[in-house]
Amino acid sequence: MSDAEETPAGRDWRGRCAPGRSDNPVGRPRGALNRATRVAAELLDGEAEALWRKEIDLALAGDRVLLRHCNDRIIAPQAAQPVVFAMPPIENAAALAAAMGAVLDAAARGLIAPAEAETLARAGEAAARTVALGERIERERLAAEREAVERRFQLAACALIFYGVREIDEEAGGLDYRLRELCTPVLRLGRAAIHSLAAIPYTPELLEADRAFVAAHPPLPDRTASPLGVTMARRCGRLTEYLDRDADRLEELVQEDMARDGEGPKPRCRTGLFERLCGPEPEAGAESAAT
Repeated sequence: MSDAEETPAGRDWRGRCAPGRSDNPVGRPRGALNRATRVAAELLDGEAEALWRKEIDLALAGDRVLLRHCNDRIIAPQAAQPVVFAMPPIENAAALAAAMGAVLDAAARGLIAPAEAETLARAGEAAARTVALGERIERERLAAEREAVERRFQLAACALIFYGVREIDEEAGGLDYRLRELCTPVLRLGRAAIHSLAAIPYTPELLEADRAFVAAHPPLPDRTASPLGVTMARRCGRLTEYLDRDADRLEELVQEDMARDGEGPKPRCRTGLFERLCGPEPEAGAESAAT
């Protein structure tokens, strides 16, 4: 007879169940007693009173083991009791120190046992870790929001500079090639900023929210400026130096160009930005004509 014919299905050559196989796949029902337990229960059934009486007699006769067993049955182990004393809520690091001080004070006054004080101290340690985690998450959230707000403000500043420099370029860029050369990179950076703001999009509501955030969280003095802001500031600095140095000459060029057009006196810039950079403030009549 072959081994396959001698070995029952689902068992190995030693007669054991193969891996993954069982004669009782459902298993023993929950709460079911094994055979030895059932036999012991049946034998002790009806004899419990006599056995307890015998144990008590031996304990009274001086058997220390049985005496201790009887005492344990009479005086059951005491469960932990609630501890009531004034303890401040733990919301931050300062409150945690106050809470631990309250625990030590309660232990010193005998309101709580040393073991209870130790348990409360361990709970305080867990609370400290939770507080530290919450503070770290809040710092990271604040840093990310601060970075986003400052980036939007820098883009908005670059956009405002773009509109002002565009007026300068339209007014005098065709009259002075060097001025146009200085305006061109500023305008290029400003257009990039405007496109970035449009992709956000930067709404008036978001602008007001950013202003409120900056009022509550002023920019840090050691913050790192963005590459766009640094480049725009450098380009604008060169343009401002050129305008300050050649303001009178540029003013004359603009006036001559207006005279050649034969249109007579008119505001030199639609917003007055060119006048603020290159000359005195425009008169009231010029301001009203500009609007």
